[in-house]
Amino acid sequence: MQVIRILSLDGGGIRGLFSATFLENFCNDAGIKGNELWKYFDIICGTSIGGIQGLAYSLGLSPTDVINLLTTNATSIFTIRAGVNPLQPLGPAGSATLGTVLAVPGVDPYIYNQQPLRDALSPILGTTRMFQLKTNTLITAVGFQGGTGPSTDNVNFPYGDVTSSQYYQFSNVLIPGFTTGQNYTCIDVAIATGAAPVFFRPTLIQGMPSDTFFIDGGLYQNNPTSLGYAFSNILFPQNVATCILSVGTGYSDPDIEITTTSGNLKVAPNNGLGLLANSLNLTLNGATDAVEMQFNLMSLYKGATNNLSYYRFQRFLADQELSKLDNPTPEAIAYLKSEANLQYGQDAIKIQQFIQKCNFQK
Repeated sequence: MQVIRILSLDGGGIRGLFSATFLENFCNDAGIKGNELWKYFDIICGTSIGGIQGLAYSLGLSPTDVINLLTTNATSIFTIRAGVNPLQPLGPAGSATLGTVLAVPGVDPYIYNQQPLRDALSPILGTTRMFQLKTNTLITAVGFQGGTGPSTDNVNFPYGDVTSSQYYQFSNVLIPGFTTGQNYTCIDVAIATGAAPVFFRPTLIQGMPSDTFFIDGGLYQNNPTSLGYAFSNILFPQNVATCILSVGTGYSDPDIEITTTSGNLKVAPNNGLGLLANSLNLTLNGATDAVEMQFNLMSLYKGATNNLSYYRFQRFLADQELSKLDNPTPEAIAYLKSEANLQYGQDAIKIQQFIQKCNFQK
């Protein structure tokens, strides 16, 4: 029986360590060499840090490589930019929104430089283009059109007046109306899918119009499972069965009234960017949960006819401080890896059952 296997990877900033730790364990139990994940999945899809992981795995890197990459570069990636003060109030207490932040004259509302992330990814992605990936790959981003670059009234807000926006699915497979980007460099796509608002500025992709800027795909598909499933139905319309491995990055329930962390600096949530960073976390949680519920229900129905096997790896992270999207401390790194290992142990039976259904043989 033909089985189509899909690997779906959530966004979540530094919490990508959680998903990479799971995959390291999963490869060991499934008898898969880490650098050969691409051989065992017909489709790899990802958003934000999940998109970065997806590109890495589709090029032959292993979960261990990703863990080392994040551990080594976390501090440099999440170091607050010179001259940025996330404590600066952006309006009356509790009133700041993304729109009001972007309208403040002279304020650059992005906490981190993108260059350290690009520098970290360059050794593994190099000048590789999407068409060179080793398996069918799908990476999400949101594009904004309109504007001519930085304006005098809003320093460093790089797309001026937005006239339109569009969801993008970058892939090594061209499907008109669904995917694009075969000739784009993997590193440009990686930076685009990871350009989370507030944390990083929007970015350009070489080969795209100069007035099109990209931000994190997590704003519409932080859990890209449904896109991966749609992709599989297009690529494999006659498939008999589908196995979906959906890997989360852990989640927390940030309270808007508590202090939050941006890099190494605590900020009160009503003081501008702190509130927005926390609100982004809530937004990603909601979008992720909706897709998870959808596929849980689908697997109950289709699982009865053996058409769909779905396993979701996810865990509630009780320590809000150590589970921030941008906490690069050794304590946070150790916490994320430990929580992934704990959840893996709790799900051991489910994972073994899923591995058997997927029939991993190459």
